[in-house]
Amino acid sequence: MKQRYMLPGGLLLLTGLYFLALKMNALDIVPGVLTAWPVIPAGVGILLLLEGFSRKDEQRMFAGTLLTGMGAAFYGAYELGLWQISAPLMLLVIGAAFLVKYSAGRREGLGTALLLLALGALPLLLPVSVLSLSGNAWLSWWPVIPVVLGLYFLFVRR
Repeated sequence: MKQRYMLPGGLLLLTGLYFLALKMNALDIVPGVLTAWPVIPAGVGILLLLEGFSRKDEQRMFAGTLLTGMGAAFYGAYELGLWQISAPLMLLVIGAAFLVKYSAGRREGLGTALLLLALGALPLLLPVSVLSLSGNAWLSWWPVIPVVLGLYFLFVRR
């Protein structure tokens, strides 16, 4: 098997098997599980992850983690009703992708991964009353902190 044809071959094989199983009503055994649209980006992400880990390709690992995480997030939200899609959830998925890229590659992006994971976890771990802080006017402006830090990293720190 040629390595460079692994991704397109896997995509064609899975796509063909998926539509063949739909035509034969083979997916009726587990209704709604494999026929939901979030399975598609998750499946492509898993293929990218497999190819990325087999080749030690950090870009494919990043994209695979991102697509698998997004597919799982949307599946959990829309098909299972476990949670709602929110910015913190997406930050966690993107942070996980940077963490996988860091662990597999040239050891770049750990700060970005930890920052995104922290920013994603903070609103999920703290109660809403702490983040809104309607009683304290100074603490209700907490979103200014990441804005200032972002401007510092973009324009001041070299």
